[in-house]
Amino acid sequence: AVEFGRKLASKHFFRHVLDENDFEDGNQPYRFLDHDPVIMTQCYNIPRGIIDVAPKPMAEIASRLRKLSCAIFEAYVSEDGRHVDYRSIQGCEEFKRYIRTTEELQRVETSDLSREEKLAFFINLYNMMAIHALVTCGHPAGPLDRKKFFGDFKYVIGGCAYSLSAIENGILRGNQRPPYNLVKPFGQKDQRSKRWPCHTLNLLFTLLWYVVPNLDLHFGVTRREILIKS
Repeated sequence: AVEFGRKLASKHFFRHVLDENDFEDGNQPYRFLDHDPVIMTQCYNIPRGIIDVAPKPMAEIASRLRKLSCAIFEAYVSEDGRHVDYRSIQGCEEFKRYIRTTEELQRVETSDLSREEKLAFFINLYNMMAIHALVTCGHPAGPLDRKKFFGDFKYVIGGCAYSLSAIENGILRGNQRPPYNLVKPFGQKDQRSKRWPCHTLNLLFTLLWYVVPNLDLHFGVTRREILIKS
């Protein structure tokens, strides 16, 4: 029974309530993703609930998301990247396919990609996730709305919830504290920090509140040019 439970946990069907372990025998609290209040109320890539089919390889999903992003950017983003036709994006077929594809990230195996591919994946996902958030929630009106915008709009990826802030500060900035926050995005026991080892790096990625949005796509082949050591 323990081995079966570990197998289910490794496939991201359920998780430890406090993220302290994957699965152990004993009096430990676990819950299915469908019962996680954060995942079910704040994650926007689960319109039909948690899918139970075997996930495709992450490289394949990342490639399809990148191609859909390219099509959307080419059709609805100005050449200088400063103007986006959000209304047309919301109704276009490519965006609907993008939403359906993000559902496949729910239980994806995150260890399939190299470090460079993971960084490129999250840069690209951040750009499209920001557009998805703007289309769904509208533009944040002020500092408090902006904090809520970046903190509450999430995707579930490999069984864990990621907000825009978690991707920006936890992954792309190497687990640095967000502005006006006292703690880092990922604690020592956080499963996300174990899956995405933090590095002291600054990356050239979209900062939504400076340029809305200045978009770019990255392909994870040789990404040294987008990394700047702190």
